[in-house]
Amino acid sequence: VPQIVWVTRPDGYHEYYNPKWYEFTGLTPDESIGFGWATPLHPEDKARAEARWKFSTDTGEPYDVEYRFRGADGRYRWFLARALPQRDD
Repeated sequence: VPQIVWVTRPDGYHEYYNPKWYEFTGLTPDESIGFGWATPLHPEDKARAEARWKFSTDTGEPYDVEYRFRGADGRYRWFLARALPQRDD
């Protein structure tokens, strides 16, 4: 998959990232798992993205936000992030 993919628990704790995440960000699994997804966010986008993530995990509403992530090369790139909760087994 040419996109970054992640999986979280219902509380928003990230428990999986696909290889594309590690390739783009240069982060390790230890740096990423949990709430490490916010580490490479652009400082101007961080509060908005985190607030939207909290809203989505609190309400079950879809997550849909644009923000910049810092790549392993140090440059920021725009991303459109979307997530849909799985509501039952």
